Amino acid sequence: MRISNNGINVLKRLEGCVKQNGRHVVYDDVTGRPVGKKSNLPRGATIG
Repeated sequence: MRISNNGINVLKRLEGCVKQNGRHVVYDDVTGRPVGKKSNLPRGATIG
């Protein structure tokens, strides 16, 4: 299977991401806030 450019653009709009210092970081999908390195991962932790 392959995804079209339109499909990629839809995913970019629907899927969020959080960057710090230009790098993608783990974040809480519910709040959109980054998860600290020493913090416990929340149930909704994701990376993009």
